[in-house]
Amino acid sequence: MNVLILEPSTAGLQILPTAYAMGLNVFVLSANQDDRVIPEEYHKYIFKKIQVDTNNLSAISEATLTLHKEFGISAAIPGFEIYVALTAQLAKLIQVPGVSIETGEALRDKHKMRNALRQKSVRTPKYILLDSHDKINNAVEYIGFPCIIKPVDQSGSMHVSKINNLAELSAAYHAMCNDPWTEMGKGIGSVALIEEYINGEEFSVEGYVDNQYTQIASITKKFLTPEPLFIEMGHIVPADITLEKQKIIKQYVKEVIAALNINLGVFHAELRIDEEGPVLMEIAGRLAGCRICDLIFLAKGVSMYEAMIKTHLGLPIEKISDTILQYAGMCYFDLKGKNVFQEINGVENLKNIPGFYDFKVFHKPGEYVPPLTTFQGRVASCVFTAPTYAEVMQRLEYAKSTISFG
Repeated sequence: MNVLILEPSTAGLQILPTAYAMGLNVFVLSANQDDRVIPEEYHKYIFKKIQVDTNNLSAISEATLTLHKEFGISAAIPGFEIYVALTAQLAKLIQVPGVSIETGEALRDKHKMRNALRQKSVRTPKYILLDSHDKINNAVEYIGFPCIIKPVDQSGSMHVSKINNLAELSAAYHAMCNDPWTEMGKGIGSVALIEEYINGEEFSVEGYVDNQYTQIASITKKFLTPEPLFIEMGHIVPADITLEKQKIIKQYVKEVIAALNINLGVFHAELRIDEEGPVLMEIAGRLAGCRICDLIFLAKGVSMYEAMIKTHLGLPIEKISDTILQYAGMCYFDLKGKNVFQEINGVENLKNIPGFYDFKVFHKPGEYVPPLTTFQGRVASCVFTAPTYAEVMQRLEYAKSTISFG
């Protein structure tokens, strides 16, 4: 069987070796420029790669039709969040399983996502679209303070912050609109969502939809930087919550899935719980980043990469067991206000701790490291496993106190 992956990146890169191990022929569409470049070590898993502007629907449609005519494509799979909506278009074009175009757009555009939930009476924060400085006062009158500003179609918590007054909102919106940063060849733009602030504990929920049936693989505990920013600094799978809270979260997420008409594929939902119950922050039709898929495999034995491929191919998947094999957690490290390091101390000490899995570094010694105002300020990470939640938490805390950057 032949599968087409549109611009695999970050967690989506792991689709390539997984599909290869499943005996599938892997076809890839990639721009092969800016940050749309597939690392060399993944090339051996690719049967055929086509270089094309992956942000151009006409170009990728033509390339897909050509491949389908010559080889016969059985599945079209998004390799990154930006490409969920475009992949829905390709799936419809060659008549293979996929989410609807409307669902694909709602999984990318947070305003459309909020509208879909509201139309189905699924709890969502109060929200309003902001696409001009002239509309800031209207947004404030409708939402009030504190509130949240977020770009309508970005990921990685870019320009997501808590706002307490008009001056902060004006400054945050101005900074967003004037940021030259790009991801996958696309800028941030000038359209933001202003939302009611929800004060509650934050979790993510990972799973997949198989033949209209929602399977939940993990309720994941999230650790964030102090507000007003929301940079993810760690995760533990599974979260240490009561069975009753698990039930409430799972039921709510299933309502979200139904409201958005997600009929297949994986999902990564982020939510908060306050005194009224769960409320969605956002949901994406992609693999979770930040090593969460690896944590799920370590803790539950569930491969989210394999599940993603199988759902798009219409292949049967075993029901996820409630059994916890172990707890798995990860944490990120930052430079505590510095912007460069020459050496890392303490890594060997970590390797001697039971449950050590790996330690990864994202920046080279001497390289400039941005401040921790975005995910780019994270300089390294480590993963640990343990028999209990408390033990994995202790090991992560030990790691944070042991690692230092000189």
